[in-house]
Amino acid sequence: MIRELYSLRQKIAENRRNSHCVQGVPIFMIHHVNNNSAEGEKNLTIRTSEFETFIDVLEKRGFYFIKPIQLENYLEIKACMITFDDMYKDAMENAIPYLEKKRIPYVCFISQGFIDEVGYVDKNDLERLNTSQLCTIGAHSLHHKLFRFLTKKQKEEELSKREHEHLLGCKIKDFAFPYGSFYACDRESKLLAKKEYQRVYSTLNYCVTEKDSVEFLPRVNLNSNTWNWIYYNMK
Repeated sequence: MIRELYSLRQKIAENRRNSHCVQGVPIFMIHHVNNNSAEGEKNLTIRTSEFETFIDVLEKRGFYFIKPIQLENYLEIKACMITFDDMYKDAMENAIPYLEKKRIPYVCFISQGFIDEVGYVDKNDLERLNTSQLCTIGAHSLHHKLFRFLTKKQKEEELSKREHEHLLGCKIKDFAFPYGSFYACDRESKLLAKKEYQRVYSTLNYCVTEKDSVEFLPRVNLNSNTWNWIYYNMK
């Protein structure tokens, strides 16, 4: 019952914010990028051709691609941000080279527990991302757990900035909850994340405006089911 109430609250918030089409700065959240997704995976996958077309359209429409550090200064400008969650191998192979070719900045939220696992980036990929001037690496918790059901100690361990920087090999200022809904992220989790990072990201599905706090930033889910709607509604 509690979960349903949180889901309803989130749906109302998303509908209210999206009722005037797309306003504000969209932070696009991407998972898989490939041409082989099963029907049930479409909410987590965008085809490679769709991704490239989408990026091209944003360029033609005059969008400025920004890094996280630029966000607060670009809320009144035609800007957007590209982010990847979990860093699947297909995104590394099919999306990152295209962004690098076009010199477009992007963010990779990585869970340490996924590195070198089948289907995810390996240590060589991580080194390449670390050396890219376009890539901002963000933390995605150590083991991709749902925070609401963790103890305070477990939350602190999953959020540890020091541990993430040690394991990922770079300075980190951005964190994305692995499950970023109103329900999954209780107040304690958000407060602990705020202490560790400059910017914290959710999965609330709308654009960033001056109404939003850097402590729980919304992101627009980009996949094969949504990219067309976004394509036609972004000005």
